[in-house]
Amino acid sequence: MAADKGSASYQQEVYAMFNSQDFAQATAESRKEIIGTAIYKHVKAMVGDQHAPKVTGMIIDLDPVELNMSIQNFADLQNKVNSAMQLLVSNNLVTVGGPSDTADAKGQGQP
Repeated sequence: MAADKGSASYQQEVYAMFNSQDFAQATAESRKEIIGTAIYKHVKAMVGDQHAPKVTGMIIDLDPVELNMSIQNFADLQNKVNSAMQLLVSNNLVTVGGPSDTADAKGQGQP
C-alpha cells in the first residue's frame, strides 16, 4: 500500500507541475530544471543520496518528448531510474553494494 500511496502522490505532483503556469511559460531548459526538482526526491528514494543527482541529471537530459513520456507515471520513472543505474554500473561509473550504498545502509545489501 505504501508504494500505491507514493505512486498516487507522485502522479499528483507531476500533474500539478505539468499544469503550472511556471512550467507553461518556461523555456525548454527551464522545464528540465522544473522536472528535475519535481522528480528528485522520488529518484533519491529509489537510489539513495549518493546516486540521485547523477541519475536525475541523466533523466532530465533525455530528449524533451522522451523525458515527458518517461515521467508521466511512477512506473515509467522507476524504469528510467533502473535503466540509468544499470548503465552507470555497467560502465563502472558507480558501484553498488559498497558501505555507502543505500541497500547496505538498510541491511539489504548482504548476500
